[in-house]
Amino acid sequence: MRRLSTTHRINWPGPLLLMVFFCALLAGCGSKSSSTPVRISGKTMGTFYDVRFDKLPEGESEKSVQQKIETELNRINDLMSTWKPDSQLMQFNNSTSTDWYPVDPDVSKVVGHAIKMSWVTEGRFDVTVGPLVELWNFGVPKEDFHVPTDEELAAIKDRIGWQLVTTRKIQPALKKSHPQVFLNLSAIAKGFAVDQVGAVLEQTGIHNYLVNIGGEMSSRGKKANGELWSVAIEQPTSTADAAPSVLKALPLENMALATSGNYRNFYEDASGNRYSHTIDPRTEKPVTHHLLSASVLAQDCMQADALATGLMVMGPEEAQRMGEERDLAIFLVFRTSEEGSQIEWASPRFEKYLREHDVKVD
Repeated sequence: MRRLSTTHRINWPGPLLLMVFFCALLAGCGSKSSSTPVRISGKTMGTFYDVRFDKLPEGESEKSVQQKIETELNRINDLMSTWKPDSQLMQFNNSTSTDWYPVDPDVSKVVGHAIKMSWVTEGRFDVTVGPLVELWNFGVPKEDFHVPTDEELAAIKDRIGWQLVTTRKIQPALKKSHPQVFLNLSAIAKGFAVDQVGAVLEQTGIHNYLVNIGGEMSSRGKKANGELWSVAIEQPTSTADAAPSVLKALPLENMALATSGNYRNFYEDASGNRYSHTIDPRTEKPVTHHLLSASVLAQDCMQADALATGLMVMGPEEAQRMGEERDLAIFLVFRTSEEGSQIEWASPRFEKYLREHDVKVD
C-alpha cells in the first residue's frame, strides 16, 4: 500500500505479483555438481528473479549461467525501462519527433505485441498509458503528489491511445503521431524478460527449467525428480503487507503463467479512499470494480503478462465474457461488493487444463 503522503520507489512500477513456488528441490540444490538441481536468484526490474533447472550442462557453472541470465536482463532493462533516463524507450519517449525512430528489434517486437494486445483487449491494455501512470504517481514518485483534477486529466487525454504509435520490423523503428506520446512497457516487459531468460537457458543447453520474474513465470520440461514444476496463485489479501498464502496450486507444464492484482499496490488517503495502480485508459482513472486478481495461462509469458493487465482493467463481468468468447485460459478472483464474499472463476479452457493435470476445479 502507498499513502498519498509517502514516497515508494521501485525500478519498474506495478504490483509485486507474488506467486508462491512449490518446487520440491532436492537437498544440495545449487551445488556445483553437474547432476544436481540448481537454483539461481537475484534482483532485476525492481523485483526478484528466480531460476530453477534440473542440472548444469557440461562446461557450465552456476556463476557462468547467472552471468548469462543477468547480461540479458540488464540488456532488456537498458532497452525498455522507464526508470533509466538513457534507456532506448525513454529516449523515444523524450523525443518530440513524429518521424520513424530507429530502435532495437526487441523494442519494436515488444511494442508491436503491446499494440496487438491493446487491440485484443479493446484498449483496456494500452501501451500509451505512461502519462497517466506518471500523473497518478505510480511512476517516478513526486513528493508534492495530489489526486489529479479533471482538468489535469483532460490536458493529457489526446496523448493516450494505442493507435497513436506504430512499429516497423524491417529497419526496426517506432513512430508516434503525437509528439508527447509516452510508452510504458511495465505490464509486458517482465513477461518478455521471462521468455528471453528461457531462451538463454535453452541456448546454454538447459531444457528443464522454471523462470520466475516478480511472479511472472514460464516452465519447460520437468524437475530433476521427473515431476512437473509446481506453482501457486496467491490468495488476495485485504492489507498490502500481509504475508502471501496459497489460493490454488497447479503444475506448470511447458506454459507461462502471469497474474495481475490490485491488492498490494495502491494509494490510500486520510479518508480511506483507495487508488489502485490499475488505471483504465478509457476513464483515465484507477479502476473501482471488485476484481482482485486475474491469472492467465498462455504459451508465452509476454502474452500472459499483457492479458492479465487488460483483464484487471476490465473488471469481473467483462473479463469473464472475454475469457469465454476468446477461449482464454484465465482464473479470476473477485468480490460481489466491497465487503462481499470472495468468488473464484475459471474459464472453460483454464478448467480443462486443471482437469488434464488432476487439479481440483472448485
